[in-house]
Amino acid sequence: MTRRGVTGFLLVYFGVLWLGVAFRVDRFPLTWAPMYASVSPQRATFSRRIVDKEEMGEGLVVTHRDGTESRVNQHDLNIPKWNFYRVYYQRAFGGSPPKYNQLYGNISPLNLWVRGLDAVPPEADWGRRLFYTVNRTLGHTPEDPRFIVRIQAWEDRAHFQREPLGFVERTRRHADLRWDEAWREDFDAGPP
Repeated sequence: MTRRGVTGFLLVYFGVLWLGVAFRVDRFPLTWAPMYASVSPQRATFSRRIVDKEEMGEGLVVTHRDGTESRVNQHDLNIPKWNFYRVYYQRAFGGSPPKYNQLYGNISPLNLWVRGLDAVPPEADWGRRLFYTVNRTLGHTPEDPRFIVRIQAWEDRAHFQREPLGFVERTRRHADLRWDEAWREDFDAGPP
């Protein structure tokens, strides 16, 4: 390869590389860059989730259309334990996946325009998606008496103060999701 060919190749290579960095292409094949890294201001207090493995292993408490209560765990949904963790501790409490939030984090207006995105992320109804996913996975339809109409989960959080580092309090949250009959017409159409 001639010197001119090598120079041309390097120009194209670095041009494509820096376009990927400039447009924050996730998992860009030619390099690794912490494209979503950002520094958040330090708060006086912070909180952390306390994972209760026994409670999570028992699963979500669900109420069926016929009024019976049961539990749905990772074995019922046929998913790995840590994917069920996301269902139990994030989706049940209205939390979105990290990638959903990263899509809109610190993006320039030019990048939003190129991707065709709005400046404000669209609101996703994670409770509705959870009902759809759990009922579909278990093979329930809205007419079925075993159709799940209520999902409950509990979460413990420990709150700490930063300066001086110390434990402040422990709180318990309860997620109580209820099926809305207005979602019934869209149930067969696919995920919301």
